[in-house]
Amino acid sequence: MATEAAIGIDLGGTNVRAAVIDRTLGRPLALASQPTLAQEGPERGVRRIGDLIERVMDEAGCPAVALAGIGIGATGPLDVKRGVFTSPWNMPGWNEVPIVQLLSERFGLLTLLDNDCNAAALGEHWLGAGRGCEDMIYITVSTGIGAGIILGNRLHRGYNAYAGEVGLMTIAPGDALLEDLDGAWEALASGPAIARMGREAEDEGLLAAANDDPAKINAPLIAQMAMEGNPVARRIMDHTAYTLGVGIANLLVILAPQIVVMGGGVMESWDVLQPRLDQVVRARTRLLPGLDEIPIVRAELGDHAGIFGAARLVFLAESAAA
Repeated sequence: MATEAAIGIDLGGTNVRAAVIDRTLGRPLALASQPTLAQEGPERGVRRIGDLIERVMDEAGCPAVALAGIGIGATGPLDVKRGVFTSPWNMPGWNEVPIVQLLSERFGLLTLLDNDCNAAALGEHWLGAGRGCEDMIYITVSTGIGAGIILGNRLHRGYNAYAGEVGLMTIAPGDALLEDLDGAWEALASGPAIARMGREAEDEGLLAAANDDPAKINAPLIAQMAMEGNPVARRIMDHTAYTLGVGIANLLVILAPQIVVMGGGVMESWDVLQPRLDQVVRARTRLLPGLDEIPIVRAELGDHAGIFGAARLVFLAESAAA
């Protein structure tokens, strides 16, 4: 008999969140978060994650025996098959940490690990903007750009689970400052890329809005200034929308999903980006009848997508084993 709840964990370099997710209701029975404190090292960090799991189990009134397992969505690089953090970019020192083994031993539960973008994609496919679609691309635009790909209602991981690292896709060679990411999508259209363009513009209006501190010129500020009519900010956001549109069109002609779901912090500026982004995608896919009609929508679950998707990992594994 299928167990009706699982633990979902969204583990980032700054915060870790955990929830008990009910399979039938599709909602958290208990949810809590705390600072990751990655700088304190993996031994203490994993112990604190375990304590957080115990906390939400107590709040939900779900002992371990009543749970299907623990799912973890985290930033990579990580080894999904071994359940190991290999060398996560935002958690220095957490190298070769067998988090799946450690949590499984502590709680006696099936424990699964996947990258945070895949987890968010599963969440949106299950309960969010992609529900009811067999084929979906979830794209997150934040510090970097990544994707979770659902094909035939199954998460597509690819060789070594590298599928979805779309931020490394080359869009404009020779147009980026990062040597290893020359022309890469995330070097041109992520949150840091928007901020870089704003600082490089040396615009008086942007500087004034940032209290004359260039370091405070960031993507949200530029988006807000664009909405207020600042011409430099509008050009930056237009360029960002164009670049995002080019990348999305590339993915559409390769994968032809039923829907594209856009998440991540930069999508807080969806209203600014969407008209131009949509225009570019339609223009670049119009030669393939119907492809230019694929909806491109904003994610619905917000910060909960990764938690829901992490629990979904467990439910899918349990169903496959039944």
